[in-house]
Amino acid sequence: IIGAALFSRDISASKQNELSQMENQARLKSLIDNTSDSIWSVDEAYQILAVNTHMQMVFNLTYGFELKHGVNILAPLPSDVKPIWKVRYDRALRGECFTEVDYFEVNGTPLYSETSFNPIDIGGTIQGVSCFARDITSQKVYEQSLVDSEQQLNTIFNTVESGICVVDVELKQITYVNGYLAQLMNW
Repeated sequence: IIGAALFSRDISASKQNELSQMENQARLKSLIDNTSDSIWSVDEAYQILAVNTHMQMVFNLTYGFELKHGVNILAPLPSDVKPIWKVRYDRALRGECFTEVDYFEVNGTPLYSETSFNPIDIGGTIQGVSCFARDITSQKVYEQSLVDSEQQLNTIFNTVESGICVVDVELKQITYVNGYLAQLMNW
């Protein structure tokens, strides 16, 4: 034997770094999958880059299709919905951050969803869109009940044959006068 060379290298730091990255990814996945919001991202070809469990469930219930990595998110959409979502993804792919509210019904139940679209910018180049959607039905129902209550109150105030005015004591201003009082005072 003429000679042999033996090389050795300590890779424990590299393995520790790899383990740490895996732990961080597991924590992030747990956070994303354990929310009641829908979270997903698509690339420039509208293919799923990432999708959380809630979005998979909602999409499957709505469209009967299982979303997973690499699937084109526009493909299973009905023809009347597909162009709407394509325009939204394209806006974000051009660098725009925005939010859209959608109304739809499931088994006769009204639902509202608010979706945020955010460009994925890597090194100054937009390479996809991240989306976050949440159910805002209870907020919309509450807002509508306020509108309904205000309309009922206005109807009562304007049909009663008594003068009614509301005064803001702090501002020392009249903030509301019903029709009967306005007519009585020639306002």
